[in-house]
Amino acid sequence: MIFKNAGALLLGSVNLLYKVLIYAVILSLLFAGLFSAILQPVAEAAGKDFNLVAAWNTAVDTLLKAGTETGAGVYGLFDRLTLFIQENSTLIWQAVGFSALLLFLFTFGYSLLTIPAASIVYSKMASGYNPKFGNAFVANLGKSALYALIFSLITVPCNVAIGLAAFFVAQWLFPSLGVIALTIAAFVLILLGALRIAAFSQWVPLIVIEKISVAKAFCRSFAATRKVFFRILPSLFTLSATMFALFTTTMITTFGVVPLLIFPACLLLTINIGFVAYFENHQMKFYLDENNIVTHTLQE
Repeated sequence: MIFKNAGALLLGSVNLLYKVLIYAVILSLLFAGLFSAILQPVAEAAGKDFNLVAAWNTAVDTLLKAGTETGAGVYGLFDRLTLFIQENSTLIWQAVGFSALLLFLFTFGYSLLTIPAASIVYSKMASGYNPKFGNAFVANLGKSALYALIFSLITVPCNVAIGLAAFFVAQWLFPSLGVIALTIAAFVLILLGALRIAAFSQWVPLIVIEKISVAKAFCRSFAATRKVFFRILPSLFTLSATMFALFTTTMITTFGVVPLLIFPACLLLTINIGFVAYFENHQMKFYLDENNIVTHTLQE
């Protein structure tokens, strides 16, 4: 019911979704340009050393033909990448450092949306009223900035650690399982991502609903999350798996357009899931839209 109600709230928040999408597009285009400028020297060096695209295609072709019997193509690609990194270590570390900074700034910029969007979601759920996004953004700017800073400091290292964990799982299992190892690694990535989101799911509701400071809400969020953790985890896992599938299947074919479009929906769904869980845990009625009110939603 949590995921269903969160989805219903999203369908009734088209105007908010549109505003978040515009913000996300502008922010993404800005950082894409900066990111491309940083990686250009590395790409030029890679082009001189070897054809990365051709090497990748060869590795994938080997995998598809050989199944789980061999990973020669992938290992060959890894060997060439390792040699390239060793020969261009200074350039690459500079690019990695700047990219990490950009990733942090992008996460910070994107997270500025969370509190304003959450305040609109709460207003709609509590009273059926939809405040203007611009007013909510300005009114919550100070609190949003502090939240975005703390959130980015936590999330960026967590996401990097999750990515590395999935990579090492794939590397460890690939010699024995082949392509199946990639599926297991994807499952690990999705599960850890869902666990990370679930762990902080009540932070924003506490800030918005109980009107307490960002730091105090953060400290209290763990106790609040324990009460709803296992009820929201399936919803967050489903959301994460869906987003991962859409991202991996459309990133290249649509030149990143579809992932850019689904990120705002993912953000709002994550917010909605946290708020629905809060309302249900406190046995509070809430509006899905003007004509639908949910009551007695807590399942014992």
